[in-house]
Amino acid sequence: MSEIRIVATIIAKDNEVEFVKSATKSIVEPSNRDEGCLQYELHQDNTNPNTFVFFEIWQDQQSLDKHNATQHLQDFIKKVEGKINLLDVKLISKIA
Repeated sequence: MSEIRIVATIIAKDNEVEFVKSATKSIVEPSNRDEGCLQYELHQDNTNPNTFVFFEIWQDQQSLDKHNATQHLQDFIKKVEGKINLLDVKLISKIA
């Protein structure tokens, strides 16, 4: 099994923090139910509340691909369009 790990950072526009917070929270539960999801957590930066960080672990690339095609993720992306300054997705590897 080749796990896929992701750190995704979203930075909300100053006047959209509560909207983006609600939108990000709304995709956690359905994403955790996606087949192959081993971890899907949402965090908010303690010093910059505009910044939200997802920590994700997927069973394999196929599971991640299916998640990326889900309606709840596609709806989320459309919902936050124009309300965020940054969406940065990094695939990372555990080395220790």
